[in-house]
Amino acid sequence: MKQHRPHGPAPTALEANVLKLMALEMILFVFYMEDLRRFIIKAVTLTYQFQQQPAPLPAGDILKKATRTLLDAGVLSKDQRTEFNKLIAYRNIIGHEHHFLTVDVGAYADLAEMIAIKGKSPSGYDGTMLDRVIKMRKHLHEAVAKKFIMELSFDSLMFEAAEKTYLNEIKRLKSEISSQIKELTQHAS
Repeated sequence: MKQHRPHGPAPTALEANVLKLMALEMILFVFYMEDLRRFIIKAVTLTYQFQQQPAPLPAGDILKKATRTLLDAGVLSKDQRTEFNKLIAYRNIIGHEHHFLTVDVGAYADLAEMIAIKGKSPSGYDGTMLDRVIKMRKHLHEAVAKKFIMELSFDSLMFEAAEKTYLNEIKRLKSEISSQIKELTQHAS
């Protein structure tokens, strides 16, 4: 493994900011996905209980069955359900293999290639995921409200201060990273 840093393996200021940005986005992403998961399951469960129908969510993959119910009810399209499943997969990577999301930032640039699995690089960080989960969450909150019973939850209120802080810090970090990249490219030319 080559190391191309004259001052050792510590991250540069730019890399440190990129890692902070990634971490804040991942925290928000996990919160939004877990909030959405609970929201979906509760809406389907409460609606069936209210209608005095058998529970549609027996043992097994409860979220998969709940999203199937939303698909059948026309709340989710097939494309939206596919997108939701991608969001779930990304949440699972954050929860269980977050090192794959940060592998390409740091002193060991060739590490991702060295540990590639089946020719696929393990780096999976996607800077669009936070916006995608926010969009999905907004859609589902509006669409589910038209056809299902919704439970009032204070989870979002409990997380509100953190959410606002993280979103402001993400905005600040993006600006700082942009400035650092501009400065770096000016010195390179």
